[in-house]
Amino acid sequence: LALALLSYTPSDPSMNTVAGDHVKNVMQVPGAWVADFLLWLLGVPVALILPLMAITARRLWGDQDMSGWKAQFGKCLIGIVLIGLALSLFQPDPLVGLPAGWGGVIALVFARGIMSLSAQLPAFQGWAIGALVVLTLVAGLYVWYRSLALETFSELDRRRVLMRQPALDPALEAQARLLRVLQEGEI
Repeated sequence: LALALLSYTPSDPSMNTVAGDHVKNVMQVPGAWVADFLLWLLGVPVALILPLMAITARRLWGDQDMSGWKAQFGKCLIGIVLIGLALSLFQPDPLVGLPAGWGGVIALVFARGIMSLSAQLPAFQGWAIGALVVLTLVAGLYVWYRSLALETFSELDRRRVLMRQPALDPALEAQARLLRVLQEGEI
């Protein structure tokens, strides 16, 4: 997926482009189609799904609990759409070379609706759009970061390390308890 997105070329034959047989995408025709579709749907922020995929793969390889993975991917997609909305509001005219601008078609539709509503208040339009860009960008980054569930990941790693520590000899444990009692002054 990363290679397909990184080697995206607008002239490759895909859903939004009628072109010849020459494909520049490293992943060839399937990569060109997948990259074009994802960039059309979710825009450039779709690349933010790659870290979640890597973390999920590591958890699977480490035989860790994967309950809640659907919610993680859902949060990640919400974060991606919010970031795409911020990008579409920041630059409303689609760039040449991207099928639906920075944020994809979903964000582009919402951005156009917000822009038309904000045109009703021309005195506050610039401030309102600017504040909305910052708000949606911060909210999107927060939701995306929370979708990675890194705090759960570090807790699982901490427990795994604690479980691997060898148990102390009972005689050494008794000596350690006695030493703690003596240090606290409770005889």
